[in-house]
Amino acid sequence: MNDFFVEERMGQLVIYLAGLIQRHHESEGQFCWPEDDLMTLSEDLIPLKPQYLNCKPNTTTRKSPLANFGRDLTQVATADIVLVDGRKKLGLGVGTEVMWAKMHRIPVLSLVPTEDMDTIHPFIHVFSDSFLENLDDIALWIKQWALGKKPSIIGPEIFNSALDFYKNEFFTDDRLMQTLVESNDRLKNKLQTTGLKNPYERQKDPLLT
Repeated sequence: MNDFFVEERMGQLVIYLAGLIQRHHESEGQFCWPEDDLMTLSEDLIPLKPQYLNCKPNTTTRKSPLANFGRDLTQVATADIVLVDGRKKLGLGVGTEVMWAKMHRIPVLSLVPTEDMDTIHPFIHVFSDSFLENLDDIALWIKQWALGKKPSIIGPEIFNSALDFYKNEFFTDDRLMQTLVESNDRLKNKLQTTGLKNPYERQKDPLLT
């Protein structure tokens, strides 16, 4: 059982909200998670007490790109769960945030309507531990995870798995990449040092066997 339910089943939960970045011409309603959603989710998560780390710009760090980036990394790394609002078009920052979350084996949940699944960016698709259609399903997933009733969370091993899967299963069909590799010995050596002994010999991904 996770620590969230140790003391009278009323533990706190830190959630990072991944969303859009506000531009100068946009209103607050055009980015991040709507307040109504957070109120609904908080009610659904009772007895957990969620605390939200917000993706809204911070006046202290906004003048420094490095500080702003560091703030985002800090928030993601200290969160218990990352929520991605897949109902909107997502920017580069969200892909970076979910990748950072996987480096720390932090659960990533994506709110995505079924009809939009085909348009989800591969980064979000691969790094998400679950795709959920509504806030009720998100709350249920989190409660079950807090009780240890969910499978293991995706972690840093996903990077080598993706590399191996591409090189072992799809490289031979990637004519453009093959042409580049064959014309550049340096590139060929780099490809081999990333784990692929023979790029022309198909192998099974160990995770799929």
